[in-house]
Amino acid sequence: MIPPIQRAFHAAFQAAASRASKLTWPSPKYKDDPDGFAWDVFGIRLHPDQVEVALSVVANRRTTVVACHKAGKTMGGAIIALWWYCSVPGGRVVLFAPTDDNVQNGLYY
Repeated sequence: MIPPIQRAFHAAFQAAASRASKLTWPSPKYKDDPDGFAWDVFGIRLHPDQVEVALSVVANRRTTVVACHKAGKTMGGAIIALWWYCSVPGGRVVLFAPTDDNVQNGLYY
């Protein structure tokens, strides 16, 4: 028997894949709109602080984030990385964290 949370995650993933498959990637539609990308593709509303970080990535060559624990940095960073890869022609993304465990179980979980 599949746990309800796993079924819900699977359904959300399928819905996101369906929405994303209707676009050609990389998509110029989201070039300057990572918040719209998060909502349209994943159905996720970014927190205003996450939007601020995302727009800094749009406008600046470098963006640094300092925040407390459990503030949404990992999820926001993952969505911004996917937005960049899916919206910038030839876009490359390098993800790193203080430890390998943070990368493997945070960003890639």
